[in-house]
Amino acid sequence: MEFNATFFVAIISFLVFTFVMSKIFYAPLERIVAERKGIVSKDYEDTKNFEMMSDELLKNRELRLSKADDEAGKLLSDKLDEADEKSKNAVELAGQKSLEAVRENSNRLKREKESAEVSLQDDVVGLAELISSKVLGFEVKIDDEVRA
Repeated sequence: MEFNATFFVAIISFLVFTFVMSKIFYAPLERIVAERKGIVSKDYEDTKNFEMMSDELLKNRELRLSKADDEAGKLLSDKLDEADEKSKNAVELAGQKSLEAVRENSNRLKREKESAEVSLQDDVVGLAELISSKVLGFEVKIDDEVRA
């Protein structure tokens, strides 16, 4: 193999071509690749941050929902207890009123019964006197002692 001037000119042209290509073509290409790596890296970090924020928000939401559920359950339980108490009081009050009405009606009926008994006793005595006078033919008077 012979080395002549053409060989050295080809080597120098190759080196110049490589230098020019690296300055004109490869340097901007490397810069674009580096920028894109930076963008991808930044987007990846942003995505990780957003995912962590999302997880935190979900945890907070679940915690708030759990707390709200507990509060709603307690409120419901309190309202049910209050309604039961009101219902119990209303039933007791109605029972007392009905018992009082029964007593009043019972007393009224007793008074009416006694009044009717006295009235009927007077009527019976009057009828007995009338029947006796019709049967015997003369007027018979019954003493107050017999009436009692």
